[in-house]
Amino acid sequence: MTYNVLQVITGTLFAFQIGIVTYFAGLAVWRERDARMDEVHDALPCPAWLAYAGKVTALLGAVALLQLVAMASGLALQLYHGYHRFQFGLYASELFGFQFSCLYFLAVLAFLAWGEASARGVAIRGAGVWAYGVINLIHILGISTLFGS
Repeated sequence: MTYNVLQVITGTLFAFQIGIVTYFAGLAVWRERDARMDEVHDALPCPAWLAYAGKVTALLGAVALLQLVAMASGLALQLYHGYHRFQFGLYASELFGFQFSCLYFLAVLAFLAWGEASARGVAIRGAGVWAYGVINLIHILGISTLFGS
């Protein structure tokens, strides 16, 4: 039962989380540019990587919170169906091991892609193409645990 619940959770949640990571990475990167404070922010006496590290950490914290909510909903579904043999190790390895590590690398790539774009319109179109490409690449590579297929 746990494997079936995880298959449904990872199948529906991963595509949603790719969109979340892509969108909020763009918001974090373009925050200073939209307020026209990017030159002031660049002149601060702290290294640039420190600001990006904080933004990536905050984004990954939100992703981890979504994973926790998904795990709690899966456990509640199992409890509702009368299945009381919870396999927390399977939840942890699938949601916080494999899937979270994939989302970590996608978040870093999203920050890189959004940071290198010179115009916001180009960045939005590029992020949409990028997210679509990631989903198709996962299907082509045959990583079936992410989409439950």
